[in-house]
Amino acid sequence: MLVEIRVGCQRCGTSLAELGWAACLDCLYAGADTRACVGGCELGDELGRGGMGVVYRAHHRELDREVAIKILGAELARDPALRARFAREAQLLARLAHPHIVGIFDAGATDDACYVVMELVDGAPITACEPARALRLMAQLCDALAVAHRAGIVHRDIKPSNVLVRGAHVTLVDFGIAALLDSTTMLTADGQRVGTPGFMAPEAWTGAPAHPAMDVYGAALLLRTITRGYVLPSHVDAVVERALAHDPRRRPTIVELRDALVPRTRRHAPRALRAAVAACAIMAVTRAELDHAGAASPPAAAVVPAITPVRAATPVSVSAPAPAPARAPAPAKPQRARPRPRLPSPVPPAAATLAIRATPWALVSIDSTPPIRAEPPVETISVTAGHHVVDASNTASQRRERIVVDLAPGETRTLTISLEKPQ
Repeated sequence: MLVEIRVGCQRCGTSLAELGWAACLDCLYAGADTRACVGGCELGDELGRGGMGVVYRAHHRELDREVAIKILGAELARDPALRARFAREAQLLARLAHPHIVGIFDAGATDDACYVVMELVDGAPITACEPARALRLMAQLCDALAVAHRAGIVHRDIKPSNVLVRGAHVTLVDFGIAALLDSTTMLTADGQRVGTPGFMAPEAWTGAPAHPAMDVYGAALLLRTITRGYVLPSHVDAVVERALAHDPRRRPTIVELRDALVPRTRRHAPRALRAAVAACAIMAVTRAELDHAGAASPPAAAVVPAITPVRAATPVSVSAPAPAPARAPAPAKPQRARPRPRLPSPVPPAAATLAIRATPWALVSIDSTPPIRAEPPVETISVTAGHHVVDASNTASQRRERIVVDLAPGETRTLTISLEKPQ
C-alpha cells in the first residue's frame, strides 16, 4: 500500500514537495523583518525596550548621522489611544530644547508602525556615586525638569533608566507618560496609576492629576537612591526631606531643589558684583571723608629743639650764675573734634509689579506670605525685584498652581492663572 505524502507551506498551504522547504518564497519575504529601514533610518542594534515601544540604534540616511529611533510595534500601533500617546511624546519633545533633554529630529507613522527619531545618547543609567558628583548630576536633571515645567510638561517617570549619564553630562529621556498641565485630553483613565512603582509620588498611586510636585518627589527619591550609604550636607538633606513630603503642597519647587544642590553662582554673579562695587564705593567715600577731616585739624606735633654741639672749654673758676626762674607752661591749644564720617543712606530695594489675571478667582500667596484674593479683571501687587514663588489656590474648584518668576527692577509681569473647576 502506497501512501502519498504532500508537504505544503505552513502559512499558505502551497505544495513544497519538490523543494523540501517549510514555506514558500512569498511567505518568507512577507514574514521578514520589515523594520530594517523605518523613516529613512537603517536599523541597528536594539538599545532598550519599554511599554511604549523599542529603541534601536540607527543611521539616518538624509542626516548621515547615528540616531536613536523609537518604534511602536504593529500590534500596539493598531490601538488608537496608544498611537495618540506615542504621537504626543513626539510633540512634547519637539516643544523642549535643552542640553540635558534628549533632542528630536523627526517623527512619523506607517501602516504598521509609528516612530520617533531622536538624538543618540551614548550614556548609561545613573548609578550610585559619591555626594559631590551626585549633587552636580542631579542639579543638571533639575535644570531639565525646570525647563519642562515652564513649558507646562510633567515627566512623571523619573527613574535611573530615564536619566542617562555620559561623563559629567546628564540627559533626560523617555517622555512616554509625560502630561500636559493645560491639556484637557486625558489619555489615561481616571484613577489609573501612571509611573514606575518605587519612584512614584504618593498622589500618583491615587490617580491624581499631573503636577510638577510629582517630578520634585521623583528627583529627590532618585538622589536618595544614588547616595544611599552616604551623608548629604545638612542644608541639602533638609530640602530633600521637604521634597519627599507626603503632601505635595509642602514640597519645594524644582528650582528650589536645584539651588539647594549646587548654588547658582552664575545666575547671581551680576547681583553679587553690584553689591561688591557698592561696598567698595562706600569704603572709598568713608576713607575720603576721614582723610579730609584729618587734614582740617591735624594733631599737635611735638616740637623738638635743635641741639647745637658745643666744644668743651677750659674750665674757669667763676661762680655759678643764679638759676633763672622757671616759666609757667603755655596752655595747651584745644584740639578740634573730628567730624564723624557720613555714610550714604541705604538704597531702598528696587520695586516691580505683578499683574494677576485669575479666573474665576484665586488666593495668591507670594513667598509664603498671607494670601491676597485676586479677582477679575486684574489684581496688581507691588513686590521687590528678584526671585519669587507665587502660589495660587481656589477652594471652590480645589485647584492649585505654583509659578516661579524672576522680576527685574521696574518690570511689570502679567500672570494668567486659570483655576476653574474641570468639567
